[in-house]
Amino acid sequence: MVDQAPDKPKRKRRTKAEMEAARVAGMEKPKAQGVNTQGFEGLVPVKKPPTQGVGVIGINDSVFGSDTSGVRWEVLIHMPKFQMFCIERSKLSYENVMDWIIDFAIAELNKDNCQFFKDYKEWHDTKGYWKNETIYGELIDG
Repeated sequence: MVDQAPDKPKRKRRTKAEMEAARVAGMEKPKAQGVNTQGFEGLVPVKKPPTQGVGVIGINDSVFGSDTSGVRWEVLIHMPKFQMFCIERSKLSYENVMDWIIDFAIAELNKDNCQFFKDYKEWHDTKGYWKNETIYGELIDG
């Protein structure tokens, strides 16, 4: 028991009358009613930084080569009918198409960059499933 700290006396609480008497006598500062802004006049408010977000933007079509300008690969890669074309052509699984379709498309473009897109347009028209859509899935008026 020797190594224990001695008991400290409990702090005496003042009554309301004692606190008021100390205020009247000037021994205690009054409680702050507001924020003291003295010395902060020259400060400029800091602008909040823009909200940050995380999302998928798409694929960089520059990986497909410069000769394919005008072809919206970032749209085609995500279109089910283009994926169907790539599945039929590659004989790969449809279950994980997004895992391999970009690499497949780049490999096909490296063989002949114009022919791959021409083959897709021909396949699209020959299938006949999308008579009221463009190759990009946009509706045709009429």
